[in-house]
Amino acid sequence: MYDLLVKSRGDVSAAERGYCREKLARLIERSSARVQSAHVMLVFEGSTEPAQATADAELDIGDRTVHATSAGDTVFGAVHELERALQLGFRALGVPSVFTGAEPAVRAPG
Repeated sequence: MYDLLVKSRGDVSAAERGYCREKLARLIERSSARVQSAHVMLVFEGSTEPAQATADAELDIGDRTVHATSAGDTVFGAVHELERALQLGFRALGVPSVFTGAEPAVRAPG
């Protein structure tokens, strides 16, 4: 079992935080890595032009840490890119691929 904490700053909705939790939980559960904790910070700066969303994650897998940061026009987009960045981080540490092209994707609400 692992701890999954998703924090946010700015105009980040409960649906966006839930989407992030669901994406990361699925990624972790399909991984062979023994994730002990996952912390994510979602930030949406809607007052800037153009609007900017970022997602920053740190996953503790025992004696190693997988860290990834992503950005997008929306929080959903940043989370989608974060998932891809974390997959690359897992692979860099020698953790077998967690998704294949045939795996169903978690879809953004709406």
